[in-house]
Amino acid sequence: MTVAGIDCKALCDSGAQIPVISRHLFDLCNSDVIGSIELQGIVGRSVNASLVKSDIRLSETADACNITPDLPVVCAVVDINATDYDLILPSDVVNELNELPVISVLKPSVSVLTVDTESSVSSNVQDDVKDGQYTNGDVMNVDQLTDDVNDCDFNKLIEEQKSDGTLFHCLAMAREQNGGYVSR
Repeated sequence: MTVAGIDCKALCDSGAQIPVISRHLFDLCNSDVIGSIELQGIVGRSVNASLVKSDIRLSETADACNITPDLPVVCAVVDINATDYDLILPSDVVNELNELPVISVLKPSVSVLTVDTESSVSSNVQDDVKDGQYTNGDVMNVDQLTDDVNDCDFNKLIEEQKSDGTLFHCLAMAREQNGGYVSR
């Protein structure tokens, strides 16, 4: 779970009637108190608890970023005497979280490779480089980008994106003005 951008663990409690956030997590979130409530557990005395509005969402995975809306909830703030979780959610809130649309975008993997250009550049690539400039039309030196707008075909780029099968669902959501996607 993520509460106000802070990763935490939550406990789903089918008997809970209101979400409960630990005081520790509340202090990290910097949320404003909007009221108070008397909480009554199964046993013991009732306790006075502050009410705060928090935005929660499902956490991202290690290899993907989730694009999903936050679910605004009003939580009671109490001292939770547990180390395994900082948030207690009623099952209806968990169900609502699971019903939110989620788009997972894979995070790019980046690896750094050091290459000795003198010994590892093949001869056909070396033939395409004269005086530090690429002469092969298939290779563009990124340090020599063009300022000529005639070299940029925006319509061609738009058509390539529209025909890209990997963007089909994103473009469909943009046409429906859904999921925060926009098409211009």
